[in-house]
Amino acid sequence: MPRREPVVTAGDGGLSHVRGTFHRAIDPTHRDSALAGSRSAGRYSRPDEPTLYLSSSRGGVAAAMVAHADHRSPADGDARLR
Repeated sequence: MPRREPVVTAGDGGLSHVRGTFHRAIDPTHRDSALAGSRSAGRYSRPDEPTLYLSSSRGGVAAAMVAHADHRSPADGDARLR
């Protein structure tokens, strides 16, 4: 599958459309719900707003995992880059 660079365009109601290839680190025990969004409130979301944290590169995901290592629970510590 060819890699497509991310493209963001304006959508309706203040939302944006995002297309392209993205990367996300997931805990293998939560693989089935990886696209459902975060399991708790995050830096950019409230608890009732499921949010996908994505990167346009594997390196970006790795950097985010390092930056947030202190905030992850032991169960999340086994997340793998896919």
